[in-house]
Amino acid sequence: MIGVFDRFDNDAREAVVYAQEELRSMGHHELGAEHLLIGVLRAGGGAAEAALQVSLLRVRERLVGTRPSRLGSSSGHIPFTANAKMAMELALRTSLELGQSRVTTAHLLAGVVKVDDPLVSGALIGLGVDPAEAYLRARTWAGDDAPLAERDPGETAEQRPRAPSEAELQRKLGVLAIALRRYGHHEGGCRTPDAACSCGLAEALDLASNRD
Repeated sequence: MIGVFDRFDNDAREAVVYAQEELRSMGHHELGAEHLLIGVLRAGGGAAEAALQVSLLRVRERLVGTRPSRLGSSSGHIPFTANAKMAMELALRTSLELGQSRVTTAHLLAGVVKVDDPLVSGALIGLGVDPAEAYLRARTWAGDDAPLAERDPGETAEQRPRAPSEAELQRKLGVLAIALRRYGHHEGGCRTPDAACSCGLAEALDLASNRD
């Protein structure tokens, strides 16, 4: 099975890079769901803002200062919080449930708002956004967006790949959970979680996912 970050499309990978940039600009040392939210809004542009029904600027202003900053550099290992890891698990779950092969910014947005992170939920509610409704809009965006790009215009419903079974979903999610728990950080030289990652996360994901 392909490693989870290999499933991220370019925009989703860019969202993670933006999240790391936001973390550093805020002086934080853990990448949380709130950083992923800002990263998704930066990478997803107007489509992400429309799904969330609030602007990047307002979200960033609301989230600045919600997590205490610490002195020192965050250029080395950047651990992911438990909720950030869960948000990525939920993004993958959404992708698999919709029968899609790629994780997009729409899937990431769905994962971030569904994880019920207190910082994200508090910020959204404070901005007049219902997280449950935002999740449904993000899922609709994911369903409307990715399949059209992946589908052969001439293929019939019978020719399209079948949706994965519940057992397959659970096995894949279990692999993701193990990998994220063990390797939820990257070396300073890692700009994106892909095959070029120097900390070995991509290799670890591939090894973990090939266990049967």
